[in-house]
Amino acid sequence: MDIVESFEKYLKIEKGLLPLSLSAYIRDVKEFLEFSKINEISDVSAEEVRHFVYHLHGKNKATSIIRKLSSLRVFGKFLVREGFLSKNIFEDLSLPKKPKHLPSFVTVDEAFEIIDGIEGDDFLSKRNKAIFDFLYSEGLRVSEVVNIKTDQISLTNKTIRISGKGKKERIIPLGEKAIKSLNDYLNERKKKGWEDREYIFLNNRGGKLTTRTIELYIKKFSKRDITPHALRHSFATHLLEGGADLRSIQKLLGHESLSTTQKYLHLNFDKLAYVYDKCHPRAKKK
Repeated sequence: MDIVESFEKYLKIEKGLLPLSLSAYIRDVKEFLEFSKINEISDVSAEEVRHFVYHLHGKNKATSIIRKLSSLRVFGKFLVREGFLSKNIFEDLSLPKKPKHLPSFVTVDEAFEIIDGIEGDDFLSKRNKAIFDFLYSEGLRVSEVVNIKTDQISLTNKTIRISGKGKKERIIPLGEKAIKSLNDYLNERKKKGWEDREYIFLNNRGGKLTTRTIELYIKKFSKRDITPHALRHSFATHLLEGGADLRSIQKLLGHESLSTTQKYLHLNFDKLAYVYDKCHPRAKKK
């Protein structure tokens, strides 16, 4: 079996990567192998790796370089495990510093305006409203939304079971708004005779929806250029502003590390400063 095919099988079966992440890993590894032009994988050297890193700089953003090198580190670990290399020569690569940026988000009014602005009793209108409610009211990733299956939702318990990154599952509560939007959509789906379809959110032909379709609809209904992930960020930001603790937000978002969730503190700094100035005895003006 080809080494790339073996690596892909390893990522899919043992690491449980989702299709988008899987294709990114394979694409990065193929780019390195095409650049190095080695005959045997055991011939790969640290010098060849340095040449590749030099090649990446100036042609890629720091975030792209970080992703490519991270993919190669996993690839190197796989090669050592399979006996092709005695040492992971990709492990010593120094990653460029990732530029700091605050995640984009919308205000509460903007979120409501987008969702409530979707009017109509047709199938697409009901579906889009339910999707946007799941992005904002439940804080789901767009990839998680398109992959929701009918058996993952319990309207009786008002919960949804999500299979996130690395197939890690989490169960989160369904809000009343999301339940109403979902029921309205399911009624329209029922009229089309699509009750037995595997996935919840379908296109107008009854097939599985794509993330690209959702991205296009969000641009259509929002007044400014935002992404589905902006609604997820907004979900976390508004929970934080409402008094939710970071651990709870971490569980709802499905973050493996609390540090990933902590970035939302930056978004909330102005409000925290205002609360401090207003409430702390040492900050109050006489």
